[in-house]
Amino acid sequence: MRDSANEMVAKGDTELVVLKAWQAVDVWLEGVRHNGGDHSHATANTYSYHVAKLRWYCERIGVPPVQWTQAHANGFVAFLRDVPADCLCQKVDTGRTRLGRDGEEEPVLRYARADEAGYTPFRTRPSSGSRDDILRCVRALFTELHADGVIGRNPMAKVKTKKSRRINAERSLDLDLYAYVLEYLDTLPVPDDNAARLRARDRFAFVALRELGLRASELVGVRMRDVFPLTDPKTARTYWILKVSEEHAKGSVGRDIPMTRAVFEELMAYRSAFGLSPMPEAGEEYGLLLSVQTKPVAIGARLVTEAKSRRYFRAWASLTSRKSLYLIVKNRLDEVAVALEQEGRGAEAAQLRDVSPHWLRHTFAKALLVRGRDIRVVAESLGHASVTTTMAYTRQSALDQIREYGKDGDHDLATLAPSHIS
Repeated sequence: MRDSANEMVAKGDTELVVLKAWQAVDVWLEGVRHNGGDHSHATANTYSYHVAKLRWYCERIGVPPVQWTQAHANGFVAFLRDVPADCLCQKVDTGRTRLGRDGEEEPVLRYARADEAGYTPFRTRPSSGSRDDILRCVRALFTELHADGVIGRNPMAKVKTKKSRRINAERSLDLDLYAYVLEYLDTLPVPDDNAARLRARDRFAFVALRELGLRASELVGVRMRDVFPLTDPKTARTYWILKVSEEHAKGSVGRDIPMTRAVFEELMAYRSAFGLSPMPEAGEEYGLLLSVQTKPVAIGARLVTEAKSRRYFRAWASLTSRKSLYLIVKNRLDEVAVALEQEGRGAEAAQLRDVSPHWLRHTFAKALLVRGRDIRVVAESLGHASVTTTMAYTRQSALDQIREYGKDGDHDLATLAPSHIS
């Protein structure tokens, strides 16, 4: 029988036990990554962000997980409810500038990286839903460590969280407001090539989320080579398809999504801004979302390290985390919200500040269903394993009851005057 970690600590080899505990955590994450079903690659990535927060907190208080008690678990819950300002990740100057809203030059900042002073895994204070997500992950982790005998007692056993969040169909963006966001991006000044690249990329990201109904984790997982032409043998017409791989789809439900004209035109403009050919080419290993930062590139036996040369060879780095996409969307929407407030449109500004990338997925689903698209086709587009999930956007249960009432002719239900649905 294995000794528990607490018993091993009592034997005096604390550092070794702590090391083995964190190794066990890594093994657990790998298990999640390869477990299939709902525990997909994207889920494991999210869990790794949550575990990074736990590990940073353990180092902050100087107590490793093998020594946690109920008091430490309670302290972690309290910490997440109100993360102190000095525990938020600091921003550092990139050495570049851009035109601010007042037309003046301002420094371009970025968050500190893990190997830099001022880094923490908390860029913002977690929302209520995010806190519950973190705690569910950490509780599952401690449950596994306890079951494997790595710890003698589960300190998170009594920590309660809300159930996983379900689809809130009301969280969708008004289409007029969505159009305003795109118009605002068009009016932004582009003082240099990088500004032009960022505007084109961010505009494409908004349109892709809205037109294709992708999850953020799916969009950052797509490679340029995953956009390809497909010919319909019945009509001989060729269409552009975006492939979401099983590796990056929730529940490992990969799918092929036909691209609308709007999103493909945005893709061509965005690729051109980065100096790529407008049309995607087979075998491109770029991520679909590019960074203006470059990566090392070898030309023959020579490694190119100078940034200008890397840009010349189109050695763009890729955005691979949904957190990066989340921040792109939130930062752009915050800019638009400020512009709306200056126009006296405070209510619309407040709505924009609530919007996340997932809202655009909801907007996509509702728009298709309002236009009368078959619910099974919409479910397939969204990657839902069951149409029951998609029905959250339609109030289908209520509609079924209404239609049942109407089978015998006139019914007794309260109605509004008919309205035109565009």
